[in-house]
Amino acid sequence: MKKSSKFEETLKKAESGDPGAQFDLGNMYYNGEGVKENPAEAAKWFRKAAEQGLVGAQFNLAVCCDAGFGVEPDRAEAAKWYRKAAEGGYADAQYNLALCYYNGDGVEKDPAEAAKWFLKAALLGQADAQFNLGCMLCKGEGTEQDTAEAVKWFRRAAEQGNVEAQVNLGRMYYTGRGTKKNRVKAAKWLALAAESGHSDAQYLLAKCYYRGHGVKRNAGEMIKWCRLAAEQGHVKARFHLGVCCDTGIGVGQDAAEAAKWYRLDAAQGYPDAQFNLAVCYDSGTGVEKDAAEAVKWYRKAAEQGHMSAQFNLAASYLKGEGVEQDLSEGIEWLCKAAEQGHTGALAALKSFEGSDSEAGAA
Repeated sequence: MKKSSKFEETLKKAESGDPGAQFDLGNMYYNGEGVKENPAEAAKWFRKAAEQGLVGAQFNLAVCCDAGFGVEPDRAEAAKWYRKAAEGGYADAQYNLALCYYNGDGVEKDPAEAAKWFLKAALLGQADAQFNLGCMLCKGEGTEQDTAEAVKWFRRAAEQGNVEAQVNLGRMYYTGRGTKKNRVKAAKWLALAAESGHSDAQYLLAKCYYRGHGVKRNAGEMIKWCRLAAEQGHVKARFHLGVCCDTGIGVGQDAAEAAKWYRLDAAQGYPDAQFNLAVCYDSGTGVEKDAAEAVKWYRKAAEQGHMSAQFNLAASYLKGEGVEQDLSEGIEWLCKAAEQGHTGALAALKSFEGSDSEAGAA
């Protein structure tokens, strides 16, 4: 690649010690502008400018050290240059330094120091810092818990288009945490995040349409947003879409489609989906009837404490359906379901006790 005249001019100034030209030259090598991209040369010129106190170069050098771009990766060296740029008032450096302290990258982990630098960057309008500061205020992590202050920072970040902040602000308005409950504002912020493709926001917006919270009830919109989240792998959205297909809420009833969504969630260990998939196999709804497959999924859900699955697994053992009959195993699963208050399990155990009493009296 032929070097541009601008590059030659910048090189001449950089070699004479001009920090601005050194920084510009580093960027030219970094981006391949007017010269072939060269990470090592980029880092070299960033360092020269950084050592002369140019904060933009200090930040870029830190990024190179952080990512191993043109230099060996060195988190401690990255944190050192982030600090220099941060102390010079560079908002992105303050944010990255806060992340270093939050995660313990190149420095000792220190939530209070992280919160301090997030605040500095947030005050300069850095949206990601505003979001992270809001999260720390919500949790009381590195700072005193203050949900009202968290809402303030989530709002500032959300107004700049930070999608995660839009979701959190929507949640806060929905629940009334840190602010007066306002379902209309909740739906507004969730809709903005949902339109950006955020699966949690899409699922929560679907729930708003289902319940008529902040928006008019609309089954079609509920299905639309639930499906978009489900197609991104959102577990709860997939499950609820399965339920809608199962029951015909907002969509044509389709047992096979319901079983498809249940299966996806069941494979990821979601107990409600495992139970519903087991019921599909038990009844032959949307799939071919298969008692053994039903038992398999009842067991998976039951082992996670799903009481209806425990009860149905107990019934399978007691009847010998899909598994070899085993009364003791059946009673053991009835006991587990009864401990959680399952009325059918409690009644079944009571009837067993009554049978034992009658046998003893005879």
